[in-house]
Amino acid sequence: MKLLKTISIFITLIIFDFSYSFSGEVSPDLKEKFKTVKEDEYLSCLVMLKDQVEPKDLVLYKKLKTQKDRHSSLIYQLKSKPENTQKELLKYLDEQKNNGSVKNYQSFWIVNGILISATKSEIEKIASRSEVQLVSPNYPVSLIAPVSEAISSSKTGGIDYFQATGARELWKMGYTGKGRLVCGFDTGVEWTHPALFHNWKGGLQGGNSSAWFDPYGSNFPVDANGHGTHTMGIMVGMTPSETLGVAYDARWIAAGVIDRGKNFDQTVADVLQAFQWAIDPDGNPHTIDDVPDVINNSWGIPLVAKPPCDQTFWSAIDNLEAAGIVVMFAAGNEGPFPVSIRTPADRATSPTNSFSVGAVDNRYPNFPVASFSSRGPSGCDGISVKPEISAPGVGIRSSYLNGTYKALSGTSSAAPFIAGGVALLREFNPEATVEEVKNALLLSSTDLGTAGEDNDYGWGLVNLKKALDFMPPPSVPKIWLDSNYVESDTQIYPDGGTRLKLFLVLKNYGARVDSLNVVLESRDSLITLEKDSLYFDSIGSKMTELNINSPLILSCGGSLPANYLASFQLKLFGNSGNYADSLKFSLTLNLTSSRNIGTHDIGNLAFTLSNLGRYGLGEGSICPAGGRGFRFPKSGKDNLFEGAFLIGKSRTQVVDAARDGTGKFSKGDFVPLGDFDITAPGKISDQDGIGVFSDSGGINPIGLEIEQRSFAFANPPDDDYVILEVTIKNKTADTLKGIYPGLFFDWDINLSSSENDLVGRDTVSGIPIAYQYDSSFSLYLTILPLSHAPASNKLIDNQLCLYDGFTKQEKYSYLSGDTLLSSDTASGFYAGDWSMLSSAGPFVIAPMESTTVAFAVVAGNDISDLKENVKAAKIKYYDVRTDVESDEVLIPNSFSLKQNYPNPFNPATKIQFRVGSLEFGDPDRTAQEKAVNGSQFMVHSPIRATLKIYNVLGQLVRTLVDQEKLPGRYEVLWDGKDDRGKEVTSGVYFYRLESSGSTETRKMILLR
Repeated sequence: MKLLKTISIFITLIIFDFSYSFSGEVSPDLKEKFKTVKEDEYLSCLVMLKDQVEPKDLVLYKKLKTQKDRHSSLIYQLKSKPENTQKELLKYLDEQKNNGSVKNYQSFWIVNGILISATKSEIEKIASRSEVQLVSPNYPVSLIAPVSEAISSSKTGGIDYFQATGARELWKMGYTGKGRLVCGFDTGVEWTHPALFHNWKGGLQGGNSSAWFDPYGSNFPVDANGHGTHTMGIMVGMTPSETLGVAYDARWIAAGVIDRGKNFDQTVADVLQAFQWAIDPDGNPHTIDDVPDVINNSWGIPLVAKPPCDQTFWSAIDNLEAAGIVVMFAAGNEGPFPVSIRTPADRATSPTNSFSVGAVDNRYPNFPVASFSSRGPSGCDGISVKPEISAPGVGIRSSYLNGTYKALSGTSSAAPFIAGGVALLREFNPEATVEEVKNALLLSSTDLGTAGEDNDYGWGLVNLKKALDFMPPPSVPKIWLDSNYVESDTQIYPDGGTRLKLFLVLKNYGARVDSLNVVLESRDSLITLEKDSLYFDSIGSKMTELNINSPLILSCGGSLPANYLASFQLKLFGNSGNYADSLKFSLTLNLTSSRNIGTHDIGNLAFTLSNLGRYGLGEGSICPAGGRGFRFPKSGKDNLFEGAFLIGKSRTQVVDAARDGTGKFSKGDFVPLGDFDITAPGKISDQDGIGVFSDSGGINPIGLEIEQRSFAFANPPDDDYVILEVTIKNKTADTLKGIYPGLFFDWDINLSSSENDLVGRDTVSGIPIAYQYDSSFSLYLTILPLSHAPASNKLIDNQLCLYDGFTKQEKYSYLSGDTLLSSDTASGFYAGDWSMLSSAGPFVIAPMESTTVAFAVVAGNDISDLKENVKAAKIKYYDVRTDVESDEVLIPNSFSLKQNYPNPFNPATKIQFRVGSLEFGDPDRTAQEKAVNGSQFMVHSPIRATLKIYNVLGQLVRTLVDQEKLPGRYEVLWDGKDDRGKEVTSGVYFYRLESSGSTETRKMILLR
């Protein structure tokens, strides 16, 4: 009996499987709809066939070498699928159309499906056919409407969202969308709008049918709503007086498939038809100039209309992306509720599809998530994080109906920022795949909210400039002048007849270039080029070169005006004549007739000082006076927008070199008393600097003479900071009381935006420090007093406190620590435009007497490294001032492993580490082990240390260090090869330091 029962169950399962494999089904929501309709009533439905283009086949198309090959091969495959599988069903539909049970039908090839209008009974018959997978309702789709809108007659104020998203940095590099094509699925576009009319593809080339799709048949783009005109403006809009769009040189095409107005009802089928048009607008699979780089979707199916995770559009989206089109969706405006992402943006079958965009509130410098922005997780599984990424979405000014402009808010105002960004990235590398573009956007985004990916922001705020570092290099070199600086034996910016050395920092974002010749040109009659060419054997992909040993030489004529702006051009030739390019830049010459600035460039950093009370002075700073700014490492980017020395006596008496009460550059209060000199080697350090100045240039001088000495060191552990020692002399006949000297530094360390600075607080041996940082690029910076306890150690929100100016009263308040003006609190820091001020005092200085105060400007690769370098600076300054001489080894302050640099890297990267030590300021040490200011001198025996590299599977790749080491700091280079000398593949690797029972592991990324 048991055997018989088993056989019976088995037969039943076979029958079930047989019936399932040879018939389709009616979707549950359509079955519910059947209950309310008559038998002979026509319903519009989508019939999806079982035989679709398989995902594994799409992978094969993506592997084809060129975009053109991927496109043509896929189109042929997509069209052949319905040709081979729909024949019998189409024949049947023709027959039933004659019988009256089918009203009409339309075949698709973007997916293997058919739109039908048929009776209930006929739909059930069609669903039972063997080739049919599913029959579902032809749902209406709806606009993700803005949550607010306002007429905007002029440019909006507040945070520059093009700067915040990194778009302006790409514009400076020449990436504006030229040669790229974007597409919008929205309410249409007013193509005659002054901001859009010039770059509609239909008006520039080709027929209108390849530049505009309308299911209702209009020949030119129309928009009765205004929303589509607005989103297109954010992508590509521009007028002679204003830039509205991220990719303002790109062209556009559009499909009017949402909320077209009265008597127009857009449905799922209309969107599928538009997708089918967009994958090959001109109908020729062998052309790709008609195919958009990106489709921006401002629509979705509300969760109440269709179950979460509906798969109707999945195959179409996959096919579009296999053809090279990035498809993205506004997340929806149903926030702040969780699981509120619309369909199909809620799909979560891979890290990058569907690509949904949330909105941040760009009115605030910390970019909080917009209250209306739909939140994750995905309704598909209740777990997967959504959205993928965020962009500004509040009060975004763009084009609107009748040639006007409006400021709208919503995720549909955020998504076009990403779509325009895709056009910029595709201009950089036209052959980058959809996955490569999306991954670059995600990996480069600025993390906001909860650390890591979260259901408010996704991966974070888009950072287009940083995305270049994660894009695959194009097949040709893409060299950019990352920065430049000049030096002279006598003066940096001289008057006539002085020779200058010009140094260039060139970064190659593209393919490797060999035998690179660089030629400097100038048409300026006042400039003579004495050495105008450079040669580099090669510059690898994502690598940087500096002509440190072969500067270009130029001289200035005797009649050169003060503050003269000279224009130059670099011509580049390489790869045996197969590569050529040109780059333009300018220099401000003859800023001053005496030698007022100099640069410490020994050790790991470069830092320009002056005898004007100013620091940095690099190109792009508030005072571009020919300095190198502050660079860590010294071949890297200038991270200092403004550095200034200040002295305050009262709210009405402050002398300084910082910006003025209107927020603009001012001449400052300090007057040089002689030249500024840097001597190498110096008497005290490897580079000693000295300059003297007075405060006589101020409107209300205190009566001071300031001698500024500076010390820089070549070797670890002292090569990551510069010490400034300031001696302030009272030149008056009165005793001066309440004197506060200090430093004001406005760091801009984020690579895409000054508004993206990150800040924090910590303590070093009980002394509080404030710092700014970018952990993605291993950069942490601080200033602090070395010789005295800080009177003030402030982090300043520039937007809240300094954008309207920096008054003398505000300067004194910050110097004395008597202020509530700052947003500086112990917690709750946010990304914004920050600066910092550190001071000491108050001091009493008798007539003709002086007081000395020392500060340090310190850099590190992470917070631990920064703190170690602060300790090292305090120890070194004690050595400097007491002339301590010892043959003993200076014990490093802790076991530590730095973040590698560069990271990501190709082909090599540096790793620094320390071994051995007692912790600085350890209360358990004996009194004999301690010294003034915590300095410590002891001798330790060698310590065993190992440094090994592992892949993501935990397999050992390379042993870099395995030996006895004296306590100290070390640096090793990994060339991207394993222990057998074979190059390893791109990916994530881990490096682990072990010594004396301590272990530390860090992550790095190799990009071939």
